[in-house]
Amino acid sequence: MSGRKKEIRDLLIEGKSHHDPDIRFMAIRELDSRFSSMEVIEKSMQSPVLDALMIMLKDQSSDVQTNAVKLLGSVVRKLDSGKVEELVGSVVKALVDGKGAGKTKSWQMISEEQRRLQREQFQTAIKKCVKELPENEGKESGVTIVKNLIRALENRDVDLQLIAMDLLNDVLSRFGRDIQQEHKSLLPRLREKLKPHEVEDVPLRAASTLGTLSRHVADDQFKDLMEFIIKQIKETEENVTFINALGIISKEVGHRVGDYMDSVMPLLQKNCSTEQMNQEWNEDDEKENAIKIQRWEACLVAFESFLRGCKDKMGKYKYDLSKLFMRALKFDPNAVDDGGEDVAPMDQEGDGEDWGDTGGDADGWGDDGEDGGGWGGGDVGLVDESDVSWRIRSQAASCISAFVSQLSGTMKQDFKPEGSAEEAEMRYCNAFTEALTEKARLEERDQTVRIKILRAIKEMADKS
Repeated sequence: MSGRKKEIRDLLIEGKSHHDPDIRFMAIRELDSRFSSMEVIEKSMQSPVLDALMIMLKDQSSDVQTNAVKLLGSVVRKLDSGKVEELVGSVVKALVDGKGAGKTKSWQMISEEQRRLQREQFQTAIKKCVKELPENEGKESGVTIVKNLIRALENRDVDLQLIAMDLLNDVLSRFGRDIQQEHKSLLPRLREKLKPHEVEDVPLRAASTLGTLSRHVADDQFKDLMEFIIKQIKETEENVTFINALGIISKEVGHRVGDYMDSVMPLLQKNCSTEQMNQEWNEDDEKENAIKIQRWEACLVAFESFLRGCKDKMGKYKYDLSKLFMRALKFDPNAVDDGGEDVAPMDQEGDGEDWGDTGGDADGWGDDGEDGGGWGGGDVGLVDESDVSWRIRSQAASCISAFVSQLSGTMKQDFKPEGSAEEAEMRYCNAFTEALTEKARLEERDQTVRIKILRAIKEMADKS
């Protein structure tokens, strides 16, 4: 055995079995330095390296585990093809099957805190593998990862399900096209996770993963997915998670979702009717109101997503959408006028067919981060934390920004329904400007909404 091989073997033994965690830590760091300078790891050393690495990843010291994850990134690109798949498979199985600290302990034999920390390390290790995998390993190793993560989706442990969907997102983002044979197995399992769950992150994570998967699935599979979501929105009372999914999928593949607008838009109109909200708003039932606002917000996020992802399909909805957005911008059931009297939740004028609204920035578009530029009066910071109506106003402002940027050609058109023979009183640009700059909007109580309104005004100025 050469001197270099012996040094590496000694370091592997120290890194996986020395009684002192500081010595294990230093040994792994030295191994990382050695392997980083190599183009490939000699075949005779690959199996010992893999065996030692799996023990290091299960070390009871979190510092040692973290160093082992770093070492994994240096090793995975320098193994033979078969060994890469073996390493990836071992790490994913360790996560899914629950082999905890040490060689034989299962998740059931360690504390909750140890379990959480080890799962986090395995999750990080798998992410590292996915990131560092050579392109030509995508199919074999990707399939191995996905097959094991499908098993995790079927586990009763919700935390494990969430980790599995997070990892699936990474795998699909990089190798989604290479693992087409697994799409058929993934789709029904992820669809089931869209259903309302006591842990809200489950349907949200499922929607995000489905959005990524939608980039790669065949047309017939995408059709099945869309028909499933549309059916659930139509037939399920608790349909917010499915509306959320529409918005997320549209953000990823708006050109594909656009083919379903004739089916989708009437459903969302039904779920966020301004007339319905005005009639049913019950100020004494905070829980019911919160549910309605969630539904409105989901619809508005979807509308913004449609405008940005399939704008060519949205022209015939421009009048209804613009009226909805401007009405949503006024939604504030807790507002008071100068005399201290409550103001109606919404302007009651209209033909009763305007759509309702929601707010929020669930998809991350138009995130805020600046100050409000000094808008509003002296009580700007005094916002009731139980009042979530700001989410509707916030998302309405984001929707106006999307409308202006994506349908800019509409701005100088007459503001009236399609085919109407009546003379319009103003153009779209005038209607939006008036809605954004009225006194109540400039004195908005919530900083997030103020920032979104400012951005919408800037968008108007840029497009004018």
